[in-house]
Amino acid sequence: MRTSELPNITGSATSSTAYGLADLGAGHSMLSNVQNQFSNTNVHGQALNAYVNQVRNAQQQFNSRNDAFAQIRGHQEMKVKEQTMSRRLVQVYIADPDENLQLDKAMIYQGEQKFTDLTDQELFFEIDMARILKEHNEFRTKQLNKKVKERVEHLEPAKIRDLKMVVVTIASF
Repeated sequence: MRTSELPNITGSATSSTAYGLADLGAGHSMLSNVQNQFSNTNVHGQALNAYVNQVRNAQQQFNSRNDAFAQIRGHQEMKVKEQTMSRRLVQVYIADPDENLQLDKAMIYQGEQKFTDLTDQELFFEIDMARILKEHNEFRTKQLNKKVKERVEHLEPAKIRDLKMVVVTIASF
């Protein structure tokens, strides 16, 4: 099943990270070698020392920022792992959001409370969506589309991506 065929799932968390450049620590030794070679000549040595110091300061600033990003990235990854690995008591609801449906027929699945460590998408794949969607579409295709006033038109069959899935976390452990 393609991702585009999943219902909109709410109650889930996503995360992304931005990776910085690799550590430039190897540049320190290279700068020291160049500095030692040219420090004997007075004028060039002073200019080179100033330039090397500027480069080292920039490199230290870069490394400190990179360390800060690494801490943030590690914290975000830890949060995601905690969410996916935690045990929780959940209840799953799937609804057809079409306003043409009667309110009592729009809720097409209401799962029972379940103690699980599965992610929201894994919970979706445990549901027999083919059967549920087939039964719902049998009812849905008999309903009138209220938006069309000039003629009688029935609703089209729903697709999985048209549905809304909500995973309610009752308790986390």
